[in-house]
Amino acid sequence: MKPQKFFRDSADILPVFGDFFDDFFPTGWSKKLNLNNHLPPVNIKETEKDFIVELAAPGFEKKDLDINLKDGMLTIKSEKKVENKEEKENYFRSEFNYNSFVRTFTVPENVDEKMIEAKFENGLLTLFLPKTAVEKVEEAHKIMIS
Repeated sequence: MKPQKFFRDSADILPVFGDFFDDFFPTGWSKKLNLNNHLPPVNIKETEKDFIVELAAPGFEKKDLDINLKDGMLTIKSEKKVENKEEKENYFRSEFNYNSFVRTFTVPENVDEKMIEAKFENGLLTLFLPKTAVEKVEEAHKIMIS
């Protein structure tokens, strides 16, 4: 399974800001500000029976995640909006927090797409993509001359 790149998402744009901050501030500020680390990390394992995809999504809940499979592309995305409002006599406070990500992977031909299973536990999304037998097509065959 291979991660897919989209046209031009925030993952391609934000690293520029990390370099910008490092030019004006001491070395390492972009790492401290966490500007380049906004996609959840993914582990992909292959066993004899299946592929296992593990995606770390701490702070998200099961209802925040959306998993789709279309045309051999597995897409995991999430969007989480949190709004806190507090009103008292002399002031009004409102805070917004927005987190989102999209990760896309090419699913191998030997995966049984109808049997894919997913579980989400303690901020870890685990997908099981069972393998199926693929008929091998011979690349070359002998042609008899009559």
